[in-house]
Amino acid sequence: MTAIVGLHCSDGVLLLADTEETISQESKAECDKLAILQFLHGRMLMGGAGTAHFIEYAEQMIEREFLTIPRTWPEILADTNVLYKKINKDTLGFYKGFAREFIPDGIELLTAINSNGQTVLFRWQDSSVVAVDPRKHDSVGCGIYQTHALLRDINLRLGADGMLFYGVRLMRQAKRGVVGVGGKTEAMVLHHDGTVGIFSTGITAQIEELISDVDAFTHGSFLSLIADVYSKDEEFEHLLSQVADKIREYRKNYRRNRFRY
Repeated sequence: MTAIVGLHCSDGVLLLADTEETISQESKAECDKLAILQFLHGRMLMGGAGTAHFIEYAEQMIEREFLTIPRTWPEILADTNVLYKKINKDTLGFYKGFAREFIPDGIELLTAINSNGQTVLFRWQDSSVVAVDPRKHDSVGCGIYQTHALLRDINLRLGADGMLFYGVRLMRQAKRGVVGVGGKTEAMVLHHDGTVGIFSTGITAQIEELISDVDAFTHGSFLSLIADVYSKDEEFEHLLSQVADKIREYRKNYRRNRFRY
């Protein structure tokens, strides 16, 4: 089970993934679900959901055949669609004619592709590849029923270091609400200049702790300022100043973590 999230940033595309791998009903393990692929004429961040060895095959196929020569964005979109159909045929074609319960799931991918001085987010799903609207964000994997609803609430585009806060918060909610999504949170950004930033799982874990504190504070002290309409004005102003001090503290705490690649 996997949740992969892609966020458009003002300086590139940020991908996040959980790290839990279900081996059997009795055992789980940690694994990396994001990969960096380098080509002659571009670079890709890739996150995959589905059968693990199918994803490994897709990664090898993409590394071997993608962006070997310069391509325009329409050509890149056409190439990825051809490649995705080939990957699905090679991995699932063997099961043609089998009963549905014996056919393994295919794979879904989110990829951030850097070429021509720009990074673009693509969703590989249902046998086709589409470029994600740059005004929106996207996700694939078993957590989409929760992540898609949460993504609709993120209606801004900050730099990757700022969007990381929203991405880690979303992944934290997905891990708490979706069975099979868990472990630590991976996060990588592919900038428009082609450089890659990797946020360590230690950093995302620290941000998760901060977010847990922020959410508890929001649902406690902050909301009470709105709901308690009967408090005296001087009491309200005193509590408001305490809230402002707390927000400054959270901001300072987050700033210490966000720039660490």
